[in-house]
Amino acid sequence: MDKLSFSLLKKLYRKKYLPYRKFGRIYDKNIYPEQNEYVGSLLSKGYIKSKDLDNLFYGKISHPNAIFEITLKGREYVEQRSLDNFRFWLPLSLSFGLSLAALIVSIISLAIALP
Repeated sequence: MDKLSFSLLKKLYRKKYLPYRKFGRIYDKNIYPEQNEYVGSLLSKGYIKSKDLDNLFYGKISHPNAIFEITLKGREYVEQRSLDNFRFWLPLSLSFGLSLAALIVSIISLAIALP
């Protein structure tokens, strides 16, 4: 998943639902939401769904008034990706911190031993 789609999914994760016109950088008032590549990919994967009544009756999403909400599958994806991100950065930051502490201790011991 690309970065813009994931940021949109995270925004929906925090707010539960958003109108299409509040999607920020990916909002284009000249096209329907399902024609937008980012929104369309999230819709096709089942990560978001429309809360619009026109969608129920006419089988399409009304253009400016479309309201999207995150699905359970979308919530699971955001939580799993956040957990994977944490599992990647924790060992890196711990090893960096330990090596930095070792370097500082080495420099201090050299400074003490020199005079």
